[in-house]
Amino acid sequence: IGAEQPTSGTIRLRNSAGEWTTSQFSITNPLQLHTFQIYFSGYELQGYNRGGAINLFMNQTEVVAPNCVHITADAEVTVYALNQAALTSDAFAILPTDALGDDYVVMAYPSDFNFGDDGSLSGQSTPSQFAVVATEDATTVTITPSSATLRNVNGQDQTVTLQQGESYLVQAYPTPGAARDLTGSIVRADKPIAVFGGHQRTALPRGTFGLISRDCLIEQMTPVKTWGKEAIVTPFAVSTRESPQGVDLVRVVAGFDSTVVWIDGFEEALLPRGGVYEGPLEFAHVVTTSRPALVAQFRKTSGGGGGSQSEDIGDPFMMLVPPAEQFMNSYRFMSIQVRGDQAGTNNRVYLEQFLNVVIPTVSVPSLRLDNNQLPPGTFRTIGSSGYSWAQISMTDGVHDIVADTGIGIYVYGYGFANSYGYIGGMAFRELDVYPPRFGYTTTCDVVNGQVADSLLGDSRLAQIEVVDGSVNNIRYQPEPFAAPQAVHRFLLRLVNPYEDGSITLEATDNVQQKSSFTYEVPGFTVASRGHGSQPTLELRSRSLPLGRGRCDTIILENYGKFPQKILSLRLASGRQLNPAAPLPLTINPGEEIAVEFCRTEMTEGPTSDTLIIGDSCQIRPIVELRANVVMDRDAPVVEAVVDACSTRVEASIRDDRPSDFGLQRVSVLEDSLINCVVRASADSTTLTVTVTDPLRDAVWGIRAVDSADNETIILDTIPGFTVEFMTSSSPNLHVMGDVEIGDVGCDTIPVRNTGFFPITISNVRLEDNVQFSMPLSQFPITVEPGQTAGLQVCFMPVIADTSLRTDTVRVEWGCVERDIAVVAEGIERKLLGVSRCEVDVDTRIRIGRYGELGLLPQPASSELTLVLPNEVTRADVVLTDIRGMAALTVTYTGTKTDGLLLDVSNLAPGVYHCIVRTGESAFSQVLVIDR
Repeated sequence: IGAEQPTSGTIRLRNSAGEWTTSQFSITNPLQLHTFQIYFSGYELQGYNRGGAINLFMNQTEVVAPNCVHITADAEVTVYALNQAALTSDAFAILPTDALGDDYVVMAYPSDFNFGDDGSLSGQSTPSQFAVVATEDATTVTITPSSATLRNVNGQDQTVTLQQGESYLVQAYPTPGAARDLTGSIVRADKPIAVFGGHQRTALPRGTFGLISRDCLIEQMTPVKTWGKEAIVTPFAVSTRESPQGVDLVRVVAGFDSTVVWIDGFEEALLPRGGVYEGPLEFAHVVTTSRPALVAQFRKTSGGGGGSQSEDIGDPFMMLVPPAEQFMNSYRFMSIQVRGDQAGTNNRVYLEQFLNVVIPTVSVPSLRLDNNQLPPGTFRTIGSSGYSWAQISMTDGVHDIVADTGIGIYVYGYGFANSYGYIGGMAFRELDVYPPRFGYTTTCDVVNGQVADSLLGDSRLAQIEVVDGSVNNIRYQPEPFAAPQAVHRFLLRLVNPYEDGSITLEATDNVQQKSSFTYEVPGFTVASRGHGSQPTLELRSRSLPLGRGRCDTIILENYGKFPQKILSLRLASGRQLNPAAPLPLTINPGEEIAVEFCRTEMTEGPTSDTLIIGDSCQIRPIVELRANVVMDRDAPVVEAVVDACSTRVEASIRDDRPSDFGLQRVSVLEDSLINCVVRASADSTTLTVTVTDPLRDAVWGIRAVDSADNETIILDTIPGFTVEFMTSSSPNLHVMGDVEIGDVGCDTIPVRNTGFFPITISNVRLEDNVQFSMPLSQFPITVEPGQTAGLQVCFMPVIADTSLRTDTVRVEWGCVERDIAVVAEGIERKLLGVSRCEVDVDTRIRIGRYGELGLLPQPASSELTLVLPNEVTRADVVLTDIRGMAALTVTYTGTKTDGLLLDVSNLAPGVYHCIVRTGESAFSQVLVIDR
């Protein structure tokens, strides 16, 4: 702790258990610094790697911790901190509370993760990290990490509330193959906070072969409001013993989007907010950025490996570089020294001490170090920048440096595999780091806008412009502007209130920082569908019943980009809409909503009105309503639809024409109902008539009366399938008699129509369709009411035995079917004659045979034997169905045979035509398959 004048103060420390330790200090000689030391245990924030022991669960990462150090003094003091351990140290300047801010971007370094073959995290793994400390109670901190963290693997925004002195440690999430870097993390708060960034312990540059010695990196971050746009980086001194491998680094992190980075005037990068540029540091350079940025220098690892690494001088550290805008004329700083146990060093840890100084070249003669002018040739110019720099070997202890202009100093020292480095100080003036800010309030379709550049440190507005091509339906009305100006106000109005508008303004301050803002001004963008912002109204013309309320529906469309809230829906004449529409009504962009509105007209004849909608600011006519008001003189309309099966009727009763008053009642004519049941809907506007017996005609009737006593009566009949088979045997059986083998016997079944309507029979089929058939030429058959017609059925037997042959005739009409069984018997054919020997010959045919081809058995079931008239070596057999389509094809080739066995088990029962071709001969026969 240093001071410009004698002072005293208090150092208070709180450990992880929440216990406070207090130490008083006094500085009587301002030429000396007060040093306070304490063992780290209990005070250091514990991450997930504690001395090589990995614990991903029991640690202080991303939990609110009580650890803190709070220093107060009677006068202004300067504070430097040193994290000192064997072979790993770093120093950093501590910012006074009044120099803190609420907006930070973190500077750190990529993590150094190592994993074992089993996937476990090695104890050598150390993370990129930062920590936050609150200076006031109830401080809300929002963290946007640039990479996954231990307890925030998705890298989402975190919000945490801290009390005064509470800390919050954030460490990168260990992932194989990912060197997670928390540089660029954004930390914001609603009250001033302190932020510290760096690395637990790293080799540097990371990944350089042969560099294994590591050191911790730590600096207190400066708030964005103190950043500048110019920084001078200078190379570090080369120690007396270090590896030639590796190189020092410079890193730049952007505080704003679209930040251009120039090195000595050459563009190197274009960075977003939180973006990082990294490059080698071998010479002095001027780093310039288009927007304020944070710059840091990184010292490389000294050790090249092997057992001698602890003898190398120096190791990594991180040093923030003060912006040139924050240089001061004088500094009191300390070349730090602590005692260790390294042999041959007189217990001194830091063996080589250095100071780098940056100063405008013209002011070099004015510089004094410890009240001494530096020898000529100490300083070297930095190109054509106007700056010079020097690298000076220092002694341990307190030093003073002064010049007649602002200078920058960088303090660092090396020990065995150890080092520290920090900036000697900076001014912490609030600079103009923020571009102009736009704001506005909206009252209906008028925007009261303003642009301001009025914060402490702002350079004020230099220019306000409308971006070319950005004006859309906006009238821009600015107040008079005279640069430099802190706040500029203007009005934005819509040219067409029924369209959205937009305009983009660009503001430039006096350090050429620019910002632009696009104002989107909502119009009243609701209209009847398809009409948009055009002034013409939708026209609705219709007839309305006198004295009766009628409702209509309009489709409201939001054709704009903003949600619209409709608060009113009314007629221009002031007449009431009854009932009122369901308001308020919110319509989203692109959405269409159907709105019903109702009205009652009391005067017969033509009338007109206008439908108007409104929001909280304005009204808009959208529909012209024209109507011819008439008296209801028309009876209700009844529409009946019979289903395809003629078993059900759906009837609808309407009285909804423009002039109709509406239904009064609907009643069923119960006394007229025959063979049906009628059911009505709750409002009697639909009726369902269900036929009880579809084989009989049905009669139904209703009476509909409207509110003007106009009446409609419906009495209708539903035809049934009113046919009966008039057979003598029984109602469902017709006996045809005997038919000889080889003959076809036909008979007629009488069919009578017992109903009120003609019946046409066209869809008739036989169930088996094997030995029975029906001539197709007889269809269709129409049977008039009360008349009888004939249905002809034929029988052709193929075998004579004692069995009766039966089949079923199915007559279909609509969805109804009537069946009748037919029975016949095949009998043998008897042939009588006298032979040449005058002997009586009695021949009986019991199995039909046609041609020279024999089929056994007949009818067949699963197997069929073909008997050929002569032996063959090849035969082609085709079975075709009654449609002529091939059902089975078999080709035989082999030794001579006059018999073939066919498998017909997969064929459906029925009549088939069997055709056999053998060489130049062909034979055919009718085959019956029955099971």
